[in-house]
Amino acid sequence: MESLMIKDATTGKLVPASTLLEQAEEGRRAAVLNGYFGLKREFEASWSEETQKSNENVKQQWEKAGGVDAVFASPKKLKKLIRKGIPNNLRRQVYLRLTGADVTLKERPKAYEKALIDALGSELRTVDLDKCPKFAGVLSFGDHYVRADGQEALSRLLCAVFQRFPECEYAPILLDMAQLFLLHLNENECYHCLAAVIVRAKEDRFFLTTNKTRNILFMETFKDLVREKVSSKLSKHFLTTGRKYSLRNAF
Repeated sequence: MESLMIKDATTGKLVPASTLLEQAEEGRRAAVLNGYFGLKREFEASWSEETQKSNENVKQQWEKAGGVDAVFASPKKLKKLIRKGIPNNLRRQVYLRLTGADVTLKERPKAYEKALIDALGSELRTVDLDKCPKFAGVLSFGDHYVRADGQEALSRLLCAVFQRFPECEYAPILLDMAQLFLLHLNENECYHCLAAVIVRAKEDRFFLTTNKTRNILFMETFKDLVREKVSSKLSKHFLTTGRKYSLRNAF
């Protein structure tokens, strides 16, 4: 292989075949790390007319407030606008800024690649999440606009996350967060957002259940809150439709 020379299609020069193979592998890995796998257009096309109008209204409010930088400069303004919604065209910027991933991407640009290699090896092959105890019975691909290759991206993401944070014994909400992020962020950015959420949850700045006990406690608390403080009709709706109380349904 070392002695075999092949003409480079770009330069026209003869180069070792091993060099082209290395370049191809680097290109494949770059595509994995920086690829977009969400069906964003299909997601937006599924919106009702009312949802489209709502998104446009929210977009105008953010523009009137001065854009993402101006909004994040004022915690009060940020809190107010976040509650009203995030326009789809700004979600990437907002997710990165809100989680703190914009900072970690600059400080540790190779963090995801390192976590992937530690979890899956240098070839970055995917795994079947259904066979992983951490995710058994909680996958929900059908509820999100994620392509088949997006499901592979999700498997890589979660393997890397749980390689980096083995203390997260059980966190089904991370699956839904990851699939939402994949609509707007590339795979590398998604990892940094998820990692930032876990780190900030440890600092009690975000709430995240990371084991089954905490998850059950949250569900029971949420169930009581819905029944006693929000709406008894909504509580009955959960029961009659068979929907489980979870962090996912809370939001």
